[in-house]
Amino acid sequence: MLLYSHLYLLIRRAESPLASFEWNTDLIYQELSAPPNNWSRTTIQWNVIKRLESSEVNASAYDGDSIMLYQYPPRWFQNSGGVGTKDNTTLSKRDKEWITTNYPPWSSDIGQFSTLRK
Repeated sequence: MLLYSHLYLLIRRAESPLASFEWNTDLIYQELSAPPNNWSRTTIQWNVIKRLESSEVNASAYDGDSIMLYQYPPRWFQNSGGVGTKDNTTLSKRDKEWITTNYPPWSSDIGQFSTLRK
């Protein structure tokens, strides 16, 4: 489902400029640069820590139930009150609203497609 969400150009919620949490960056760099990931600082920055600018995205309010929010452990946040993110496996109400707003239904009849010749 996450792959299909990317097809609708949904961004990861952690990249949202409207996200209010603060990463525990030192710990994230330490954990993800070790096995099994062995990621470089650049890869960690790009895949986890980076936030987009407001001018780069049509962001909706932060949605902790979004399928585009990966599951992260509580220790990766400085201001989460000891709570991590959930393992979201379905589109949230806000995900569906964003898709509906940004991809409205066809306003006219586009006809029918058939592979059969007449």
